[in-house]
Amino acid sequence: MSLLPFVQGGHSVTVVATATYTAQAVDDSNQSSGAYTFSSQALGVAATGRQILVGVYGYNSGRVLSTVTVGGVSASNKSALHENELQLEFWLVTLAAGTSGDIVVDWDGAMLSCGIGVWALYGASSTASDTSSIAVTGAGMSLAVAHTSPADGFAIGLAGDSSNIVTYSWDSSFVEKFDGAVEPNGNYSGAQLNGAFNDTVTVTLTAGGGSAASKGLILISFPAA
Repeated sequence: MSLLPFVQGGHSVTVVATATYTAQAVDDSNQSSGAYTFSSQALGVAATGRQILVGVYGYNSGRVLSTVTVGGVSASNKSALHENELQLEFWLVTLAAGTSGDIVVDWDGAMLSCGIGVWALYGASSTASDTSSIAVTGAGMSLAVAHTSPADGFAIGLAGDSSNIVTYSWDSSFVEKFDGAVEPNGNYSGAQLNGAFNDTVTVTLTAGGGSAASKGLILISFPAA
């Protein structure tokens, strides 16, 4: 919806969607089944219409996510990037009740490791207004892609690698929420922007040794419902 105000109690009120980062977790174990359970993850304040957005990082070639559940409720895929052994996906579910819950991530085959980042969305549409992605394999150390965020909403980004990256430097418009290592050779990072944006998002990476393997970035934006 637009940012046109409405009157409530004699006052003009502008409706906007908000996103709150709530959790990040990593499981470095090799799971032959591809299933990972992240127990008792923070989900934010319970509220009618609250949605949970899960950014998922996976490390192994040729895999895609089969299912994601949050608190036992099935989520739906909203965006994905698959580049050799690097897998990045966003999944969304409406979950009004509960301040914590198990997040179960099930890949379609064996994975070497998995990580998640979690956001609680309030007043947001369940339909993304924009999705963007870019992947680089080799020596390149910059990820840049055009993206748009609505004035009444927000954008969330997930970057990852399989090449011993040690730091991610996000575009100045974004606020980094986490930056963590995922064995055997990966790292991933999540960031957020609130409000309007219509430009190129750039993430600069700093290497920590190892091979110049795959790097990727996915972005997703949501307007107000």
